[in-house]
Amino acid sequence: MRIDAYNQINSVYQTNKALKVEKTEKVKATDKVQISPICQDYQIAKKAINEISDVREDIVNTLKDDINTGKYNCNADAIADKLMEKMKEMKEMG
Repeated sequence: MRIDAYNQINSVYQTNKALKVEKTEKVKATDKVQISPICQDYQIAKKAINEISDVREDIVNTLKDDINTGKYNCNADAIADKLMEKMKEMKEMG
């Protein structure tokens, strides 16, 4: 490696010379975000869904009362038939 070649490159790029930094004006503009009406509707719907309970307490309480008082009647044959239908559907789907 030749040192004199380095000196020539250094002189071309003037790496020893300090660069001047100019002061810029203060920026007054700010970023703004706009949400489309569809997204606003989506946010409102999502908030409403999050506030709703996953369990319908009125139906659960009615069923609990029916079971506790002996009014709830479970038809095992009807349940077995529905289970078989679902199994056939699942088998047909793959």
